[in-house]
Amino acid sequence: MEQQNTQWKQYITALAKWWWLIVISAITAGVVSYLATQAQPRQYWSGVTLMVGDPFKGAGANVGDITTNQALAASYADIATREPVLRGTLDALKLPWDIATLREKMTARVVAGTQLIQIAVIDTYPERTLLLAKTIGEQLIALSPNGSSLSDSDRQLLHDQIENIKSNLVKASEEMKRLDNQTSNAQTAREIQSAESRRNVLLQQATTWQSTLATLLQQVGSAPVNSLNVIEPASLPNESIGPNWRQNVILAVAIAIALAAGAAMLLEYLDDTIKTQEDVRRTLNFALVGAITRIEEGKGYSKMVAVSTSPLSRAAEAYRVLRTNLQFKMIERSIHTLMVTSSTPTEGKSITVSNLAAVIAQSGKKVILVDADMRRPTIHRIFEINNNMGLTSALLHPEMDISNFICEDVLDNLSIMPSGELPPNPAELLNSQRMNEVIALLRQRAEIVIFDTPPALGVADATVLAGKVDGALLVVDSRHTRRATARAACEALAGVGANVLGIVLNRIKPRGADAMYMYYYPPRKEAVKPVKGTSMKGAIIRVGKG
Repeated sequence: MEQQNTQWKQYITALAKWWWLIVISAITAGVVSYLATQAQPRQYWSGVTLMVGDPFKGAGANVGDITTNQALAASYADIATREPVLRGTLDALKLPWDIATLREKMTARVVAGTQLIQIAVIDTYPERTLLLAKTIGEQLIALSPNGSSLSDSDRQLLHDQIENIKSNLVKASEEMKRLDNQTSNAQTAREIQSAESRRNVLLQQATTWQSTLATLLQQVGSAPVNSLNVIEPASLPNESIGPNWRQNVILAVAIAIALAAGAAMLLEYLDDTIKTQEDVRRTLNFALVGAITRIEEGKGYSKMVAVSTSPLSRAAEAYRVLRTNLQFKMIERSIHTLMVTSSTPTEGKSITVSNLAAVIAQSGKKVILVDADMRRPTIHRIFEINNNMGLTSALLHPEMDISNFICEDVLDNLSIMPSGELPPNPAELLNSQRMNEVIALLRQRAEIVIFDTPPALGVADATVLAGKVDGALLVVDSRHTRRATARAACEALAGVGANVLGIVLNRIKPRGADAMYMYYYPPRKEAVKPVKGTSMKGAIIRVGKG
């Protein structure tokens, strides 16, 4: 369960880190989708509904007829998409299209559970949409029995004959009533016989007319079982049905968010840098003793000593937390000499060691900061002191008093020994017996001596010095130091028996658990009076931001 929670936190952290990518992707996809949708032509829909057979007229329809009609409806729906109907439609409307083009614009389907056929057309012009739907229905009806058995003139002729027969039947009925009355009032047998004879002739004639009328009515009024009739005619569409820009935008945004989130997860998976305190605990075998926020860089290195120039800043408070954590480490084991290194250059170790030395000095302890990086020294730039003489001079001139190579009281309780001139063999000098003597002399002059060394990987300087001091700190640059690189540095220090006190995660962003304590210390701006100096005994500390 705890592992699952950790994984979920990693996913959430990754999405929070790349929120800008997700937002930009969503906005871009939405805008592009909207513009693309608006550039597309409007689409209109019109349809005609046909019925197979005519079950609502007469009493002859039964379940078998309806089942047959439903089967016929499926066949008619398929025929509607075939060449005879489509070709007839194109010819009737004189459209210069091919059959495939028209087939893409129309659909024919059977309404489920019924004998209804719906023919629908989608086109970019409403009038043409109406004509296409109407004409396709007419072409399909023309192929059915009721579409070709009787012409309009024949149907009219049948109607005229039916009306004539009905009129004759009415007259015959009236004449037979008159003859019945005549028979009942007759005086002689001859009159009765004559009336009955005429009535029988009329009755026979009426029977013939009734038979003819039934035949004519069947031809005109009853449709064949496979006939087609229009139930709902096509109408002119008033509004477009598409393209639906809302649906397209929502779909595009959803896809963009999913892809951006997936890309963020992939980038986080491929990114093997150490980013958070949790990464340090999972990746390295040493404890995390400090998490330092990025210090706003000014025009000079001197503004990077946040504990002096901006004592109320987040970074300054983070260094105080680091000092407190180290004090607990020092209680467990007597620590008088401490080195600070990193796995690779530009991870901020020199800024870290300068602020650490300054914040320990602020607690009242006498501190000497030694720049043991005799390849790329930085301490003299940070504190703006002379670098003509320093550690190299003390190693090469044992006859001179070591105090000549130390800048006393650069800050209260803080003295600095710069690197001095760059030697051709730094590792050999650090590994010499004279270096042991220099360390011993420095310990006599301060409660704690802190060394700034080159990176632990690439050169042997840090690993050489690690065996001569009481403890070591490894600085890791958040979001830049790779896990494999940091592990290699830890292994290099452990391989020489160094007492690694812990890891300092540098330049973190104040987010989540890495910044819980920072909420109580909002950054402020304050002015600090400069402490000026022009010789090895002094330094210039300028005003700057934390």
